[in-house]
Amino acid sequence: MSGAQASGKASILIIDDDDLVRATLKVALEDAGYHVCEAADGEEGVAQFRTAPADLVLCDIFMPGMEGIETIRMLRQRRASVPIIVISGGGSRGEMSFLEAAKKLGANDGLAKPFGMSEVVLMVQRYLPI
Repeated sequence: MSGAQASGKASILIIDDDDLVRATLKVALEDAGYHVCEAADGEEGVAQFRTAPADLVLCDIFMPGMEGIETIRMLRQRRASVPIIVISGGGSRGEMSFLEAAKKLGANDGLAKPFGMSEVVLMVQRYLPI
């Protein structure tokens, strides 16, 4: 059962090692009408997703332990259809940005830090209309 079925609201799992980013995203997305859960790293996020699959995942790329690309791969194994939006302040190396690489490896979309909360809400609404 997804979070949407449990609470009547679409559920979002935020996976990011930055406490402030998670807290800010949580407030903005709850204000927009979503149910939000948080995880501080990839391992915690995958574990939460196993027990309570979210309707959409926001995942940082660079985290200690299990980084974002591996986290996305594990989430896709669990539920291939879940929309995943990557977030990163990592920029780019060479010709390809990390966000573009993440999209090629399984993410649906991406946002570069810093981003505005309205930008995040609009992107989420593309995948989870209220």
